[in-house]
Amino acid sequence: MLLTPDDIGAPISNPETGRPRPRQNVVFELGYFIGRLGRHRVCGLVKGDIEILSDYLGVLYLPMDEAGGWRLLLAKEIKGAGLDIDLNRAL
Repeated sequence: MLLTPDDIGAPISNPETGRPRPRQNVVFELGYFIGRLGRHRVCGLVKGDIEILSDYLGVLYLPMDEAGGWRLLLAKEIKGAGLDIDLNRAL
């Protein structure tokens, strides 16, 4: 699941404290996949400095770095989940 800073979230009482966050439909879909597949089989790819909901803190999040190192980390997680993947193609 790709989590990007597409929205701003803030309390109505204090709107100037807004922080970047993923769109609400993406958060909803993340919850769907967690419910369907289980937390151990879901990984969130995080782009930028976004607000992560506390309910999803048990989910693995991988930061998307500019150098692309996240690709190998994600490939290792996929392999660790028991799926067949060529780690050489992740580079």
